Amino acid sequence: MEGVSVIFIFVGYIAIRLMLGHHRTPTMRDKKRYQKLIDLLKNKDYTTVLQNLEGILSQNPQSAFCWALKAECHLALREYHQTILYADKALNIDYNLPETYYHKALACLHLGNTAGAMEELNKTIWYSREQHAEAFYHKGLLLYEAEDFDKALYAFEKATQLEHEQANYELLRLRNGVVNTKKSKK
Repeated sequence: MEGVSVIFIFVGYIAIRLMLGHHRTPTMRDKKRYQKLIDLLKNKDYTTVLQNLEGILSQNPQSAFCWALKAECHLALREYHQTILYADKALNIDYNLPETYYHKALACLHLGNTAGAMEELNKTIWYSREQHAEAFYHKGLLLYEAEDFDKALYAFEKATQLEHEQANYELLRLRNGVVNTKKSKK
């Protein structure tokens, strides 16, 4: 009887917390709070976003979401070292930001750090629960360049399943290349 009452109290406690919104992370709350910055970012007004973020981050330096936005702005402005710096700051606060890992991977790619890019792409895929088509696509490209065709094929197949059109093209190209290579060896 005591066990049943403890379970009943625990379920009630969880239900109340969910109804009150205590399950939301600080990043989720910041995303809602700074919707205007997201809109400015979509309109490619990076300098205005960066100016607003300076004030916000001086008051709230523990906002992983704001650091991630700052990294995204610097990526768009092709300031890759800054992108990595601010992405790291965001990920040190909240490690569960798949898009930030992806931005860091793109910055690493542009700087020629393919090993670092591959590591960040793997983290993107992991934290997005294998739902990030762009990460699979870029991973496939890196594996293709490294001539690891089986793994590249798998990455392109996953990206295609997530409806990435360019990955489908690369997948067909890779399959034709593998078929042509096998025919030429015979």
